[in-house]
Amino acid sequence: MAAPPRLPVEMWTTVCDELGYRDLKAFGGVCKASQRLIEDSRYDRKLFREKPGRRLARGTKIAIHPMLDQINCLGQDPSKAEILAPTQPPEDPVWRDKPDFLCDPDYLNGFDYKAVDEFATAPACKKLHLDMAEIDCGTISSSTGVTVRQVAEACIKYWSSPVTGRQKKQFLEDNKGWYPPNSRVTRVDLLYDHCFFEGWSNARADSEGAAILSTYGFGS
Repeated sequence: MAAPPRLPVEMWTTVCDELGYRDLKAFGGVCKASQRLIEDSRYDRKLFREKPGRRLARGTKIAIHPMLDQINCLGQDPSKAEILAPTQPPEDPVWRDKPDFLCDPDYLNGFDYKAVDEFATAPACKKLHLDMAEIDCGTISSSTGVTVRQVAEACIKYWSSPVTGRQKKQFLEDNKGWYPPNSRVTRVDLLYDHCFFEGWSNARADSEGAAILSTYGFGS
């Protein structure tokens, strides 16, 4: 990619002030000078690297890290955050730090990318509740700020966890012929065909200063 025109830093700063996460990441990949520019602390919040304060004020406008919409938060393998948008890498700057040969979806694991260790929200939070299709999927706490990795791990751990007892027995009875007796049944299995992650709809602050991250309904 060609280097940007030689313009005063102040002018480039004015341009960057109007850019969002993806465009700033793309701009930073142009050359060393552009990378140094976006490393300025003025872009920390836009790039999900601003450290959290003590608590979020209720009503605070909260942005969700774009990576969280691109990984399967209903995954069944705790070691893999499956990429849901295989056509976007490597052009998408979220995935820029991986080589082109990894654009095969079989090899795309969100946990392999630097962006996964950025904060999950902007402003960042120390406590985050997971509301997935109106199902309480737990709370994440981190004194240094909740990251994309922590959200993905918590979601995948929740949905890949096995169910036992009456729930498992009823599921296997309802699905005779599809599942062998004593098959492992997970929480995502109980969703039946409504088990496709459709992304996060909003984030908001509660009365205790924590963030609540909510999804759209699951697709089929």
